[in-house]
Amino acid sequence: MGRVDTVKRLPAPGTASRWPGSLASFVSRQAVGGVLVAYLLFVVYLATGDSKFVLLAPVLAAVPLAFGVPRAWPVFVIAAGLALPWIYGVGIGPITLSISDVMLLGSLPGILLCGEMRQRHDKRGRVGVVPALFALYAAVALFVYLQFPVSTSLLTIATRSVMVLVPFACGVALANSERVLRAFLHAYVASCAALAAVWLTSFGSPAVAGINKNPGGQMLAGAILVGVVIVKKPALRTGLVLLLGGGLAATGSRGAVVGLMAGCLVLFVLHSETRRRMSRLGQFLVSGLIAFALGYFGRTQSAFLDRSLSNETLDQRALLRADALERWHANPIGNGVGTYVPQVAQLSQLRSNDPHNVFVLCLYEGGIPLLVAFVLLCLVPVFLVIRRSRFSWIHALAVAVPVSLLVRSYFDIYWVRATPTLCWVILGAALATRVPSARKDQAV
Repeated sequence: MGRVDTVKRLPAPGTASRWPGSLASFVSRQAVGGVLVAYLLFVVYLATGDSKFVLLAPVLAAVPLAFGVPRAWPVFVIAAGLALPWIYGVGIGPITLSISDVMLLGSLPGILLCGEMRQRHDKRGRVGVVPALFALYAAVALFVYLQFPVSTSLLTIATRSVMVLVPFACGVALANSERVLRAFLHAYVASCAALAAVWLTSFGSPAVAGINKNPGGQMLAGAILVGVVIVKKPALRTGLVLLLGGGLAATGSRGAVVGLMAGCLVLFVLHSETRRRMSRLGQFLVSGLIAFALGYFGRTQSAFLDRSLSNETLDQRALLRADALERWHANPIGNGVGTYVPQVAQLSQLRSNDPHNVFVLCLYEGGIPLLVAFVLLCLVPVFLVIRRSRFSWIHALAVAVPVSLLVRSYFDIYWVRATPTLCWVILGAALATRVPSARKDQAV
């Protein structure tokens, strides 16, 4: 008899995303470790009274799963989609991540062990561009750190690397399995619908269930963009947009509304199927929304320049921006990443470590070099997507979602937990996806 080869080989990329075959084996291998970790954290919570350990418990209880059953990595990805709109943070000290980012981080062992990162992708997508550009951003930030060594800067750079590179890597892996990618996006949209329903019960409230209106509004805006593209049934799509739109209105997040209009405009131009769907809703409605966005943009710009306006929020943000710019002028090479604290007397009681404008924040933290590195990091991947001769639905979203986020970040915070996650997952999937020679969804 010939020799039997008993060496286990990793499956080919894309074939390892099946669910665990034996439920009994799945439970038995993970239950003991998971329960022990959760119980330990609960005991620590009882001893310290710190609520972050309660949030960490369900996350770290699943750590044995990441290594014990690598093929179960889609569980982490879909769970991250469900958790994404609920931007509760977990962490210690200045390092704070969202539960969704931690879940995506938990999927990486399975993704790597199953070979999902192996290049079965479109080489023209240039997936390596994003890590290289983030390395440039981090190098500029580290140079400023050497001039002003503050430990907070190193921790902030590490946190931002997780916020960008981990979702991007997961997006690249999802390019191997459109089924799991769609499941992630459907989970995100469904969870956002629940968030919108909750927000409608507290119309106009600055926060609901511990979620601030501005990041919450951005989540709902992103869900509208994704839902218009991936939801096929017209009745369900219309009802979903109405629910999410009502929730967005309930948040009162004006920056999210402007960002949504920018994203809708991109989808209308680039994606033929979305254009037909929007046409069914009425071209006059689309034109009116675009006109509203442009008009609001001009009004907000005037508010930033006019200190006499009585709108308290706009006045505070104008002061924050002026304060950050003044300190950048005083120190053109920057003051360090993650070190901004307002020094204006009127803002002494305001709990904010961000001038609510990501471009001004870049100037404060690292001067023009950091601003250039950030702009390249955000726009070069989008440019690579636009350069494709053919578009699928994921490529249209990979332009619309980043544009929406950047426009919104002109008025609000970019580096807040979970806010950029959807953007980088979609960009990773789009850059790694090979588009067949013939597609129904093409660019204009």
